[in-house]
Amino acid sequence: SALGKRLYGGALDRGIAQVVFGPDSKKFLENGMKQYPQLKKYRNELEFGYKVVSSEIKDWPTTIITREQAMPFMEWAKMKLGLGGKKKQDN
Repeated sequence: SALGKRLYGGALDRGIAQVVFGPDSKKFLENGMKQYPQLKKYRNELEFGYKVVSSEIKDWPTTIITREQAMPFMEWAKMKLGLGGKKKQDN
């Protein structure tokens, strides 16, 4: 269902964002550079995303992950409201 897809997608977005931009993000990026050394020269330009594919899901678009998606909800809300939350940072 569309609602299930939205709910699952939001949880998936947050989970992937926490891996990509969370406390172990440096390790994640270093492992990526080891696996794909040709990306090293683009290290500061990389964007991360995912695409879900299954026999029942054929039209799910590629989803770009942002640093904001890794933030705890209250921190994110404060930032959106301009109440002193963390600002967006580069990798």
